[in-house]
Amino acid sequence: MISKVRYELYLVLTKGDTYEGRVVVDFHLSDKNLGDLYLDYHGQAIAQLVVNNVKIKKVNIQFSKHKVVIPRYNLKSNSLNRVSLKFTNKYVTNSAGFHRYVDPQDDEVYLYTHLEPFFCNRWFPCFDQPSIRAPLQLNVVTPDEKWQVVGNDVISQSIPVGSAIGKSLCKQGGI
Repeated sequence: MISKVRYELYLVLTKGDTYEGRVVVDFHLSDKNLGDLYLDYHGQAIAQLVVNNVKIKKVNIQFSKHKVVIPRYNLKSNSLNRVSLKFTNKYVTNSAGFHRYVDPQDDEVYLYTHLEPFFCNRWFPCFDQPSIRAPLQLNVVTPDEKWQVVGNDVISQSIPVGSAIGKSLCKQGGI
């Protein structure tokens, strides 16, 4: 039913308990008449949902029981679809999601995620099913220029949120 999935994730990190983000999900849908389509998301809130360039009114966003419903009437069968969501979430302290740790030795904040099956949706809205794998382009804005972003791919640059480039990236990412 779903294939050719691709994610572009924009994150704005904070030193506090929450973070914001926007994810753009591209996917091919074979048939939109197969039932409800949803993204898994075990997070705090969905601030905006756009499906194939149509902004869904906030009162019409269906987000409950860790699922965000993608309205069928906005989807295209046998075609590429694009869904964009702005979201907010809390860091976790049990490694099941986006983990936040304050080291008592240096009082610095450390964040990480394992992205293990069915913990990914605790980080950002996605198709969190082992049979649906996809590339992820990650764009991260940090709250402090001392913060370093590390990943399993090449990191082009780390940008503090207060810088002109950081503000521009937030605007570009729609955050």
